[in-house]
Amino acid sequence: MKPNPFLYLLALAGTALLAGPAAAQSKEFKSDYFPLERNLAFELNAPGAVRAEVQVNARDLREGLRFTLATDDHGVITGGIYAPPGEERHVSVVAFDQYGEAIYKGDSVVNVDREPMAEFAVPLDGKDLKDPLQARFGAQLLSAGIVGGNEDLIKVQVALTDPFGKRVPYTPDDLFWELPEGFPEIKYSCFGEALCILEWKPTRQQEAIYLCLKMKPLPCVTVKPDDYRGPYKYVAVGRQHTCALTKDDEIRCWGDNFAGQLGTATTSTCVFSSCSLVPVPVTCPAGEICKFRSLAAGGDHTCAVDTNGKAWCWGEDGPATGPSSFGTLPKHAHRPIPATTGTGGKVDFVAIDTNFGHTCALSAAQDVFCWGDNSTGQVGRPTNEFIFTLQATQAGSNKYKSVVTGTGHSCAIQVNGLLDCWGDNSKFQLTGNANAAKFITVNSKIPLLNGKTVTRVAAGDVSTCAENSDNNTICWGKPARNAPASTVNPGFIALTASSTTSLATEMDDCAGFQNCVQTCLTDSSGELLCRNWVTSAAPGQLGTMKKPWTDYGVDYTQVDVGPNHACAVTSERDIWCWGMNDFGQFGTGLFTNFDSFEPKTRTIR
Repeated sequence: MKPNPFLYLLALAGTALLAGPAAAQSKEFKSDYFPLERNLAFELNAPGAVRAEVQVNARDLREGLRFTLATDDHGVITGGIYAPPGEERHVSVVAFDQYGEAIYKGDSVVNVDREPMAEFAVPLDGKDLKDPLQARFGAQLLSAGIVGGNEDLIKVQVALTDPFGKRVPYTPDDLFWELPEGFPEIKYSCFGEALCILEWKPTRQQEAIYLCLKMKPLPCVTVKPDDYRGPYKYVAVGRQHTCALTKDDEIRCWGDNFAGQLGTATTSTCVFSSCSLVPVPVTCPAGEICKFRSLAAGGDHTCAVDTNGKAWCWGEDGPATGPSSFGTLPKHAHRPIPATTGTGGKVDFVAIDTNFGHTCALSAAQDVFCWGDNSTGQVGRPTNEFIFTLQATQAGSNKYKSVVTGTGHSCAIQVNGLLDCWGDNSKFQLTGNANAAKFITVNSKIPLLNGKTVTRVAAGDVSTCAENSDNNTICWGKPARNAPASTVNPGFIALTASSTTSLATEMDDCAGFQNCVQTCLTDSSGELLCRNWVTSAAPGQLGTMKKPWTDYGVDYTQVDVGPNHACAVTSERDIWCWGMNDFGQFGTGLFTNFDSFEPKTRTIR
């Protein structure tokens, strides 16, 4: 059987020389040294790829075989793999860039012969890939490159290699040539088990390539790898809308916009309400930087902190969004939060979180400021104070490193790892049991936090979750808003050794059957883990969510949970959502009136 005879000498920048072996040599491959044996050579010349993983699977194999291959000195991924002879071997290839992100993927089913087999290729797909890309496999692979010359001549070496990277001897009679029309006769000789083209009048471009190669044996052209990933790095989920921070620190929002929660005017209609089915950029006030460092969505509004440290809110004109404009501004207009220090100085905010009726933000000075509804003390002040003034108020006198908001309570982690929570405890979301205090350091109140510090915290309607210094995620409160008092939980391990990179908890409708709490986290290994805590069942450990079948090589980096839907960001900087999409809150260009139960719907980029 004859390998593919065509070879393009890409190094010659446009001059086409095509060659191939006339016949493959007969050689029997043994399996005495499995799995060290290699019977198929591999080659992939892919823009931006520095590493490839090849996996071989088949029904008669007890487990798949996996091989990792890297680039050579010329930027081509080469090496060998072992594919046991037999029918219907499923071969998959995933190529990664220098950042460890999967940028090309493909698979094919082939029959592997015991004798050296003809070359076959696995087509690869990649984002924004203009030209077809193939990973080449074969018992012998032909390659070529410039190896020397002078100002009049360029020496191009053509070689055959086996699966171990060793040269395979051959003679000029083993090759045939297909040359472009008008191309001069090629003179060549063979030495060192390779063919060398000796007489070739170079073009100016070829001379530049030759000089570069003469000075250093590396690719002459170094190009920054194309970034095929999406734009998003962080997602925030509201009641029926979603917003996200991009890698360029911009904000895009989608979903319901009846209250202006998308931060810009929209014309589409969903369920008799203004909406956007696809991400749209927010519209910032004239003269503002419109770049952001923190983002939160709650109810029908959105809040963010820009890179100048200013806090902004837009959407429903309620207490959580700061002082009312009394109708002088459009609903989608960004309204500044005019917070000041106790001495009247400017506050530089670094983070923000919001829920239905109140908002809290963290300053660079590690102070927490809250404003909005204070009916249960959720802004950290006496309940007879309705915090709807021009100055945000500070919760407590401790120094903090993060803050989160639930529906009627708030929590913040002190710089020393102690966790303070304040506000509503009617669902035991502060302490896991009855406690009349409105401001509590909860570590000693939750048995699984006693004697531990807290590294991450999340707050919802009736629940609170925190990761302790043992890397365990602990949750407490009630599984449902109307659950009986007997369901109070003083704290259970939602996930052992969780090592979270993000954590979220919120009341969910449990597909419309009953109220429940949905808790999700992403961990340091890139997994997304979620579970619904229901009244009728004892709490259990979070379970691993499926990865989207189209992005099997990705990891999850961050997740947020809302009362109707949830969304997660992947290492491909895409956003995948699940739950309800009745107002287009998935950002896919469509809206649907049924629940999805796993992240399989990706936001439009």
